[in-house]
Amino acid sequence: DGVRGVEPQTETVWRQRTRFLLPTLFFVNKLDRPGADFGRALATVRDRLGVEAVAVTVPLPDYDGTVVHLIDRTRLRFNGERGEQVESEACDPATWDWAQPWRESLLLAAAEMDETLAEQVLTEQEPEPAVVWAALRQATLAGRICPCFAGSALRNQGVQPLLDGVVRLLPAPPERPPSLAHRADGGEEWVAMDPTGPLAALAF
Repeated sequence: DGVRGVEPQTETVWRQRTRFLLPTLFFVNKLDRPGADFGRALATVRDRLGVEAVAVTVPLPDYDGTVVHLIDRTRLRFNGERGEQVESEACDPATWDWAQPWRESLLLAAAEMDETLAEQVLTEQEPEPAVVWAALRQATLAGRICPCFAGSALRNQGVQPLLDGVVRLLPAPPERPPSLAHRADGGEEWVAMDPTGPLAALAF
């Protein structure tokens, strides 16, 4: 929550995440509300959940539905009644200078898992977005960091970059470890995700 930070239900979900060792993304929501503070909300994630949370998108100080994408170096503005109109443009120099501390934190965290990115960061080279995405995915899958996205779900602002993050950063089913399944006869067995295997589905 962009106003209240980590809430009790977040902590409940986090315990389940820890139990099942799930790679995680965060969405700091309700940034359109008075009193919202993205930096403060991110700090509560680190303090209360004990995880390295790094921003991938950040809202501008006077939030108007615009976020800065720290990997793609773009400004994304979500217009229309439900944010269905997405305007993307290259960051202007002033905005990019403002976003630099956020980007540096992202690069340093991701570089811990990727030698190529680490070398580029240390030599002050500008890494390609593909290199940053690859390093960030590796760190996310290892559970070392949790990428964070900013916006307002009610207004559909910032949701599109989050969905892109799901595709780019989280594991596909075959990349997950086997799951313990409960058979109709009361028995149990471990089931690996195999695209060529038989269908395994849960109806509820």
